[in-house]
Amino acid sequence: MSFAPLAAVGTLVFTFVNFLTYIRARQWNGVLTQAIAWVAGIGAIMLAARTDFASDVSFGNSSLGNMDIATQIFLGLIATSILSTVNEFKKAFDNSDSAKKEPLLTGRGPGSDAAGPAGSPPSAQPPPATPAPAPTPKPPAP
Repeated sequence: MSFAPLAAVGTLVFTFVNFLTYIRARQWNGVLTQAIAWVAGIGAIMLAARTDFASDVSFGNSSLGNMDIATQIFLGLIATSILSTVNEFKKAFDNSDSAKKEPLLTGRGPGSDAAGPAGSPPSAQPPPATPAPAPTPKPPAP
């Protein structure tokens, strides 16, 4: 068995776990971005499968034009998951954020990607351990 298909499936699993993490943290920009990437990847593979060039594109022993719908969906998910995984590695090594893009969602309410002190969204921050002390009233002027 070749290592490449196993690595490709691994990137799909890695990306799906990241997707679930975005959902749990209510980081809707990450959720929307990944969902759009998956839909676009599936659409691109399905479109490519219906072109005159589909017989020239092959994966293993099958040409793209001869693959069934389930295989085309799987390839669309794999292709975009590989790119998402590469992007995650790039972000891990690029401390300068030189390739930073504006988020798709720009709201600043709960669920936006505005990070709190620990890098998580404000809605995921626990309340302070101790309440802030009440202000001390000033004594009346003499």
